[in-house]
Amino acid sequence: MQRIYVHASIIDEFTTAFVKETEKLIVGDPLNKNTDVSAMINPGEVQRIREWIEEAKAQGAIIATGGTFTERTLTPTVMTHVTADMKIVCQETFAPIVSIVSYETLDDAIRLVNESELGLNAGIYTNVLPDALRAADELQAGAIIINDIPTFRVDNMPYGGVKMSGYGREGIKWAIEEMTDMKFIAMKKSF
Repeated sequence: MQRIYVHASIIDEFTTAFVKETEKLIVGDPLNKNTDVSAMINPGEVQRIREWIEEAKAQGAIIATGGTFTERTLTPTVMTHVTADMKIVCQETFAPIVSIVSYETLDDAIRLVNESELGLNAGIYTNVLPDALRAADELQAGAIIINDIPTFRVDNMPYGGVKMSGYGREGIKWAIEEMTDMKFIAMKKSF
């Protein structure tokens, strides 16, 4: 999860609670069952995300927690006071970093999500069914998850994104179709 849109009326309360839980995550060896976050794919990617964070800070973003680097790791990082044009918001980070973005109305939240070039999954938490159904209809993403995190997946469902996120669909049926070239052959048995 890279971006979390939170209603302005609860953003401070949410951010405090989210930061508290983020700080409980353990960075370490992926073979250790207690590890939550491990190394990034290579030191070049660590340097890239360090530059993106520094660029966002120079533009006014704040690190609410995290932001500590080693040669191969980044502690889970929460960024606030971000804008939609910051690389940490509008490009895929592929790093343990999340940006918390404030919104005023559901229309604002839908617009902010849809302005992104990315569209793999989106989640909405609400107890207002019409809002959930409207978001599910209007959000431009490959999957909309209501009242759960947008990483939910079942292998027999069509998993994949829209816009610049993902290529095709995964899942048993869709993966087989993706890897198969269908060919029709007809033969008349008698001349």
